[in-house]
Amino acid sequence: MKAYCTKNNILVTEKTLKEFKQLVFSIPLRGCRDKRSKYRYYSAIAVFLQHLICSATVSKRTERKSSFKGDDKWTHSVPFPYELGIDVAPEVFRQSRDLPFQRALEEIYKRGIIKIVSKNIYIKKCRQFALSKDFLQKLFPNDRGEYLLQCDRYAYLTNIHGKRSEPKLLEKLIVTARTGQCRAKHHVSERIVKDRVFRDTVKKVYRNMESICINIDALREYCNQHPNIKNMGYYYNFISHIMKVGAELVSEVPFIIKYQQSYKCSGTLNLAT
Repeated sequence: MKAYCTKNNILVTEKTLKEFKQLVFSIPLRGCRDKRSKYRYYSAIAVFLQHLICSATVSKRTERKSSFKGDDKWTHSVPFPYELGIDVAPEVFRQSRDLPFQRALEEIYKRGIIKIVSKNIYIKKCRQFALSKDFLQKLFPNDRGEYLLQCDRYAYLTNIHGKRSEPKLLEKLIVTARTGQCRAKHHVSERIVKDRVFRDTVKKVYRNMESICINIDALREYCNQHPNIKNMGYYYNFISHIMKVGAELVSEVPFIIKYQQSYKCSGTLNLAT
C-alpha cells in the first residue's frame, strides 16, 4: 500500500485550535533571513503533527504494526517515510543544507512533542514517530467520544493561519454591528418630494421618533412556523438591514433589540421601511 499523508482530517473547536497554534508557533525558526519562509515552515509542522495525531489516535492498523508500543509518556509509534515527508512537509524532513533555514524535525523533537524511533534497515521499516501524551492532553483534555459529539468543531487542525472564520450566531453578528447609536439611513429624493417644507418636516418627524423594540426570537419563531417565500424574504431583508444600520441590544434572552426606524422616498412616496 502506498504511503499517504492525511489532509484536513481533524475538525476541532476554537479552544483546541488556539492551543495547537500556540504550540506550533512556539517552535523556533532558526537560521532564516527571509521572513516569508515562516508560512510554509509552520504549515509543514501542522501537517506533520496532524498526520501523527490522526494515525496515533484513530488507526488500529498502525498500532498493530508499530515498532514502539507506547508507554505512560508516549503513544505507539506511527510510520512516516522520508520520501513522503519530502513531498508533503519538506520543511520538516529535508536536510537543512537544502533549505534556507534549519529544518523543523529536530526542533519538534527538542520541544518534547515527538519521540523518534529509528528505522530498522534489516527488516526495511521506515522511521517512526511517537507523540507525547502530554501534548495530546493539552489539545484534547476530554474523552474522545464526547469531543467528537461537540457541535462547535468548525475548523481544521491545520488552519493555523486563520483562513476559515468561526461561524457566528445571528445574535453575535447583530451585537457586533451595533455601534451604541443606531445609524438610521434617511433619504428623501428632492425629485419626488419637491415641497421643501414638507420634506424637512418628514426628516424632523423621523429624527424625533423613538426607537421600537423588536423581539428577534419571536420574529424568527413566527417565520419558522410560517416558512413561505414572502415571510422568509421579509425576514432576511430585515436582518440584512439591521446589520447595515446597527441596533441597540435590550435583552439577550429573549433576544430583543431597539431599532431606529428609517425612511426612504424613491419612485413612489414611501415614508417608512
